Amino acid sequence: MVPDNRFGRFIGRTLDEAESVPTNPVEGERPSMRLELREVEGLDLSPPLVLAGAWAWLLFHEAGGLISYSDGYATRSACYAAAKQIAWPVDVFE
Repeated sequence: MVPDNRFGRFIGRTLDEAESVPTNPVEGERPSMRLELREVEGLDLSPPLVLAGAWAWLLFHEAGGLISYSDGYATRSACYAAAKQIAWPVDVFE
């Protein structure tokens, strides 16, 4: 069985065979991220982002720093669908 993993780390192995890969070796925990859907109008970030479209997703690190973002989605539902695709397994917060 090959798990659905878009980054390829477990390709060819079952979940039981795959090793745990902590990104923070001191605490042994993965850093948390949050993905937010936001309306572009009224978005207040510093420095300001130039975004086209009505909706955007923004991916933040646990410390609050912006990691990545997208724009160009005309509807909230299209933005939500795109966010779920790229952010697996990160939860989507609104």
